[in-house]
Amino acid sequence: MNVIMNANIHIIFNSKAFNREKYEKKHILFLPCVMFLVILSHQTTTTMREKKSIICSVLLLLSGGMLYVLFRSRHILMLRIADATPLSRHLSHLRETASHWHPYDWVVYNLPGALWAGAYILFIHSLMHGVNASTRWKWACVIPLIGAFSELGQAIGVVPGTFDLLDLAGYLLPLVVYSFYVKSTIHCHGQ
Repeated sequence: MNVIMNANIHIIFNSKAFNREKYEKKHILFLPCVMFLVILSHQTTTTMREKKSIICSVLLLLSGGMLYVLFRSRHILMLRIADATPLSRHLSHLRETASHWHPYDWVVYNLPGALWAGAYILFIHSLMHGVNASTRWKWACVIPLIGAFSELGQAIGVVPGTFDLLDLAGYLLPLVVYSFYVKSTIHCHGQ
């Protein structure tokens, strides 16, 4: 399966239709973020508070991704896929630059999942503007609970991987914080 996936990625990025030089320009990583911010700035129904939440969500997502890319083993599927793309050279340079840093294990292995769960919660909260707080909370639970249940599944052996209590806490902590926020919103505003 991995060989087929890597071969398909190699074919896509080496085809004549794919402009490799344009893709490999130094600032290409910022293009999706700029596009996202331009789209966000033209939405007249989005409040400034929601825009800030979406921007924070993107920053949390990117921060978790950078921790993953910089410090995790190259044998992880996501990094093997990235190595098959033209970004491989840039990622190697970033990894080499960060190689002298030695963050705590929980920062490398547990924090990215917590950041991604928090990013999802913030995004759902912003996306569901105008929806009552309890409905927002239900939708915000989806990804953190999937992560938590997958960890519990690892504990009992029905999901491949190694159970880690800090991963479980990382998925649930953003949800607990958001739950307190929702509870205070319901109490203060009667939603």
